[in-house]
Amino acid sequence: MANQFEEGNFGDKLKSLRVKKGLTKRDLATLSGISNVQINRYENNTAKPSDLVINKLSAALNIPFEELAGISVNTKFDFAGFESSLEKLKEMPTYDKIIIKEVIDRFIGIKKVESVAIKWKMETNL
Repeated sequence: MANQFEEGNFGDKLKSLRVKKGLTKRDLATLSGISNVQINRYENNTAKPSDLVINKLSAALNIPFEELAGISVNTKFDFAGFESSLEKLKEMPTYDKIIIKEVIDRFIGIKKVESVAIKWKMETNL
């Protein structure tokens, strides 16, 4: 995913957030693992950060990636569409349901998932 900040806005946003958090460039460098020289370049808009750098900076500032990257996120969730997807899921073969559950578990970090789907497939000889 490419970041979507407008020309010149990222540096201003980064500096504003850093100052608001009461951090020096050196503090932010230590927290993010990015040199204070490079942070200075970002704040002066003489360098464009990659998504990986934005991720490190947003983690150090304790803010969402999207906020620092300037990405608008629609916070309204279509529960009706989600319910419809769940109904369709009920009609799927068991093996597919197991895979989807494993993906969801990994995504939300419920537990370390071992490949239940593969074990199930082996046990049922599919």
